[in-house]
Amino acid sequence: MRLQRLTALLAGLTFAEFSALPGAIAQQAGAAFDTLSIGVRVVANVNRNTFHRYWDPHPGVELNFATPFYLGRIEAGLHYASFSATRPEQPDFRSWFPYLGWGYDWPVATRLSWYNGIRVGDFLMSYDIPGDNKTEQELGVALNSDLGFAILPSWSLDVSVRYRVVFTHERLRHIYIAAGLRRSLRTPRWLREFLD
Repeated sequence: MRLQRLTALLAGLTFAEFSALPGAIAQQAGAAFDTLSIGVRVVANVNRNTFHRYWDPHPGVELNFATPFYLGRIEAGLHYASFSATRPEQPDFRSWFPYLGWGYDWPVATRLSWYNGIRVGDFLMSYDIPGDNKTEQELGVALNSDLGFAILPSWSLDVSVRYRVVFTHERLRHIYIAAGLRRSLRTPRWLREFLD
């Protein structure tokens, strides 16, 4: 709950700091780094496999930043989720997945776009156990497909499906659905100069 409040606060501060863009920038393909979109999404794990005999996933939250690149779009974000043990011998754990990604947007209709991309990140697990060895981290790779619908000039709703593999000894293979709200802004000059 604290992380959700922090995410909402960070998103609010970011929205307040940057001025809104004129026109419908969500559907415009601008130059590299010209615009920045900020998304907040609720994410739920929907598949069931051997992993789920031991842990029950709770809905998580994601904060995402994306900008046009020279080809396609690059993104960075953080997905947080928690898992409850289904057996007394297993510990509960919380997970963080900070990631970088790249993909491509296809305009489907006037206000509808379809994004497909790949994400690579570090899947961090923090177990609810005593002692020093409470954390583990492994490489994670995800495929992401996202439909975005522009509801206002700089605001969009989106829904997405993701497939993520975490390279633990026994591979974690999760399918997620996500839904949220995204706002597009003109990238601040200092950030554009840093990225360019």
